[in-house]
Amino acid sequence: AVPTMVRLTAEIILRAPAFINPVKERELDLRGYSAPAIENMGTTQDQFDTIDLSDNAIVRVDGFPHLKRLTMVILCNNVVERVAPNLADCVPNLHTLILSNNRIKETEQIDMLEPLKKLTTLSLLGNPVIHHPNYRLYVIHKLPTVRLLDFRKVKQKERQEARRLFGKKKRRKEKGDDMMTAAAASSSVLEGVPEGPTKAEREAIAMAIRNASSLEEVNRLQQLLQSGISPADAAWLKGLREGDGQGKKEKEMVEEMETES
Repeated sequence: AVPTMVRLTAEIILRAPAFINPVKERELDLRGYSAPAIENMGTTQDQFDTIDLSDNAIVRVDGFPHLKRLTMVILCNNVVERVAPNLADCVPNLHTLILSNNRIKETEQIDMLEPLKKLTTLSLLGNPVIHHPNYRLYVIHKLPTVRLLDFRKVKQKERQEARRLFGKKKRRKEKGDDMMTAAAASSSVLEGVPEGPTKAEREAIAMAIRNASSLEEVNRLQQLLQSGISPADAAWLKGLREGDGQGKKEKEMVEEMETES
């Protein structure tokens, strides 16, 4: 018969067995309720070092309030597929997480454990993720504080191999990101900065200034030297704005001066 799912109500948690375990820590036993989710953990009032949630039907490692005392969570034989990204905010002192015999498939879920800076013992035995290429080295690389992985001690040689394999990829990515950042910064700096006028254009502008008939025209031509717009293009734009053919004539005249120079 399929076991009936039972929610972890406050009443169930208060009535659950609680005891001092062999390592002299207070443990709460919530095994075997077929509960689909972790909930109402605030009822514990942060009075336990270990909570055993094995043999339930939990899909996601979440639902913990801020439990500063909690250091060990046991979740064997559930259907866990995902880990909450804020787990470290809820259980900041967690040093042991047992997730044996669950359904974690992707290495991204391992990444969710990275903020757990005190995590020293982790088990993912019986999860599909362990069949990924270089799974063990990847975990060692992502979770450098872990000393016991899948009930096997992490060796110094494995740490060196993990750095060699994944540290190189990280450096390549960082270098690529730096290059992209530099390119973007260069582009943003240069964006909108006009190219300076050529020598022929500068001479044409100077000639146009000498032939200017008013102080206003002289000032306008001097601004062209700073803007990088050739007098021919400026005349053409002026004509377009005014909606007549005068600009075209001015452009032809300035182009003649540029050719002569």
